[in-house]
Amino acid sequence: ARFALILALCAVAAVVATVLGAPVLTCDKCKVGVVTLRLMIEKNASISEIEQVITALCIADKKEDANVCKGIVAEFGPVAIDVIGDVVLNEAEICGAMGVCPPVNITPPPTNMTFPKPKPPHVPPTPPSPTTPKKVILHISDVHLDPLYVAGMSAHCGEPLCCRASNGKANGTDAAGPWGHYNCDLNTPMWKSMLSHIQAVSNTTGIDYVVWTGDNPPHDVWNQTKEGQISATQYVTDSLKAVFGKNTPIYGALGNHEGYPVNIFAPPPGTEWLYMPVSQQWAQWLPEEARLTFEFGGYYTVSPEKGLRFISLNMNYCNSGNFWLYVNENDPAGELEWMVKVLQQAEDNKEKVFILGHIPPGNTDCLQDWSNLFHQIVNRYEDIIMGQFYGHTHDDSFEVFYTTENSVKRATNLAFVAPSVTTYQNKNPSYRLYTYDAASKVISDVDTYHVNLTDANLNGTPNWIHTYNTRQAYGMPDLLPASWDALITKLETNSTLFDLYYRLHTSYGPDSTCTGGCVKDELCGLKSAASSLYMQCMQDSGVELDSPDIRKPKC
Repeated sequence: ARFALILALCAVAAVVATVLGAPVLTCDKCKVGVVTLRLMIEKNASISEIEQVITALCIADKKEDANVCKGIVAEFGPVAIDVIGDVVLNEAEICGAMGVCPPVNITPPPTNMTFPKPKPPHVPPTPPSPTTPKKVILHISDVHLDPLYVAGMSAHCGEPLCCRASNGKANGTDAAGPWGHYNCDLNTPMWKSMLSHIQAVSNTTGIDYVVWTGDNPPHDVWNQTKEGQISATQYVTDSLKAVFGKNTPIYGALGNHEGYPVNIFAPPPGTEWLYMPVSQQWAQWLPEEARLTFEFGGYYTVSPEKGLRFISLNMNYCNSGNFWLYVNENDPAGELEWMVKVLQQAEDNKEKVFILGHIPPGNTDCLQDWSNLFHQIVNRYEDIIMGQFYGHTHDDSFEVFYTTENSVKRATNLAFVAPSVTTYQNKNPSYRLYTYDAASKVISDVDTYHVNLTDANLNGTPNWIHTYNTRQAYGMPDLLPASWDALITKLETNSTLFDLYYRLHTSYGPDSTCTGGCVKDELCGLKSAASSLYMQCMQDSGVELDSPDIRKPKC
């Protein structure tokens, strides 16, 4: 298992780089590190000696606090040793898999899904009438609540996460504000303020369902425990129960931060330590069959009303940061096979489906083979999948699915990517509402809300506002896949419209400028609902895959 440890410790370096939000681990440095570690293994170096070298490199190269380096290596090391067998990859493949170097092969593997029945003739969806009954879904994602946040403490402490008593006091913009700081995770007062605003909005619009797409713990990834991960989800669960009681179903999905260490989800039964207690936390919303699949693999399906079904996916089984997948990346928890069965039953029963998960399927954090298979599933069942809801990136975005029929490319489906609740990495806390037709389940409107963190700290209180209505902001006739495809075409040629998109993309945060390679990166992301398609688009656009402009995965 020693070579598996190399892969894991390379992942450690990538995690540190990601959390810091800076490209501190370059492609060349990653390759040199892998070669060095291989030489150590050939000389029969012990696991302890290898860990010491990685820790020393972390401290020297990252200019990182020694406790952070020791903590994160200590968390990943023991887990890595449990990986069975060697991972036979060279340095280019390892570093490419970690997202530090360009992938060695960006062509989708020639793997095809097998479906139980042929696809029925496609029936184009129609926009719902504005006068028909509607229902509303609340979507929150990436809460990353930090219970140790203390106003007045240093927000630039030299660690991946600051604003804590242990970081010491600071003044001016370096100090943690009473309502939060752009360099730190969400604090409790802002979380409670958001819930109060959601409750007020709900009293006006009504909220029929809540989808909550994961990442509850803070970003102190070097200093976490299994008990702390479970507790973080418990707190958010209890907070939502207090707002919505027993009358509004709440459907959650697991984020990469729910794992311990971060990103690590062993194939069944290796993650029961998380699935079992969270299953109990969510028991009031999950029938017995849903609890059983969740306790097995962290995924489930529920049908809260006739003709409607929710599918909650565990996207951590496509996460490139989950090094268990380099031993077995082809559906290790049987999730995709299960998903096909559920969708086929839904089609047979004339149900419509909403899908929720954490990592968007087109994001580079999702392994290409898994992403490719998922893309095939969505295209097969496009007529019954009425909406997909994800988070992870902390940004407000979307991904369009396409198919090619008779040499004609057609948009088939859409993945909504919600902005984060956390303030971490220059974000204004946000949440959104989807309005859909009660009969057809077609989504007719999307409304996003946010609070300006700078103003909240200056004025002494948060002022939550309606950020935008999607159709009105972009001048869209409806929210069907073809209209999103048409929007991308406009964004490619209309710089004014793109600038608006990017301001909304960042929730009007302090980092709202996008030029050059950044523009190409965004456009490739919007029209690539499979990670291999995104990588191919970037290559075709002439943007280097290790350019500072390309997407940085959020950890």
